[in-house]
Amino acid sequence: MKYLLPQQNDYLYQRTSHNQLSVRIPEVRYLPKFDPTLNLLQRMNYTFIFGLLCSIFTIAGTSTKAQSIETLQNEVEECFRNEDYQCAEKALLRLIKIDKKGNQRSSYFNNLGTVLRRQNKDREALDAYDEAIKINQRITTYFSNRGSLRSKFGDDIGALSDYATALELDPANETAYLNRANIYRLQEKLNEAENDLNALLTIAPDNYQALSNLAVIKKQQGNVEAALVDQTKLIQLQPNDPLLFNNRADTYMKLTLYDEALRDIDNALLLNPNYAVAYITKGEILKAIGKIQEACSNFNKALSLGFDANRIRTLLVDCY
Repeated sequence: MKYLLPQQNDYLYQRTSHNQLSVRIPEVRYLPKFDPTLNLLQRMNYTFIFGLLCSIFTIAGTSTKAQSIETLQNEVEECFRNEDYQCAEKALLRLIKIDKKGNQRSSYFNNLGTVLRRQNKDREALDAYDEAIKINQRITTYFSNRGSLRSKFGDDIGALSDYATALELDPANETAYLNRANIYRLQEKLNEAENDLNALLTIAPDNYQALSNLAVIKKQQGNVEAALVDQTKLIQLQPNDPLLFNNRADTYMKLTLYDEALRDIDNALLLNPNYAVAYITKGEILKAIGKIQEACSNFNKALSLGFDANRIRTLLVDCY
């Protein structure tokens, strides 16, 4: 199975630091009641003191709130580093509740979307990305993240719209070019896909993922031998990328070079034993040489790693 760029598009939007206000509150032992017999100046002095105290306590409250926000932001980052996404989700929800008017609010929702997505709560993640964009329409990452998720749901129109917006905001956005090209390829719009990848290569000539995807498009256009040459060059440059071995294995399979295909796909799985797509590719190779039981075993392994069964229904026919 050919696979273009498993581009993980759910990035955290980094926060900026907050200034912390330290306030020393004066000790007040006793404040007498207002006496109507006091002269105007004395009453004005008491009013001033009372107002000053109110201001001081307001500032102190603001300082405490700022400290609380800073603590929660640090907690989110720590949870994310530890891949504890439930912890990060709880901290972000508390941040959203506390910091109702802060300039970081849109980033909280974007990061919440990322955290939810890592927990496979994709519908809730989409709602979070929607909210982030509703608050701030000028952040490229928000549109790239939502575009990736919309594509996963099969909403190509929405995804293409988000990637177009991302590229308007940042014409050098590599992720948007790569993922939009993949949608075009799946829609059989190979010229549009090729244009996006070539546009990306004018920005980043050494982007081997774009080069890899162009090789896949060559194969899809029938230029299988040319694709094989390109893929071999890329593996020489990036010998530790399982995606490249998977793609070349698929090319060898198209050329009925099954021994070479099995060698490459085993290398891909050696580099990443949890690479679901590689198990699909291996299953296809084994099925092509008549090893149906072994092929089904590989298909089932991919499904156990979360691969969508609907995408390989035709391959699973002989496994039931």
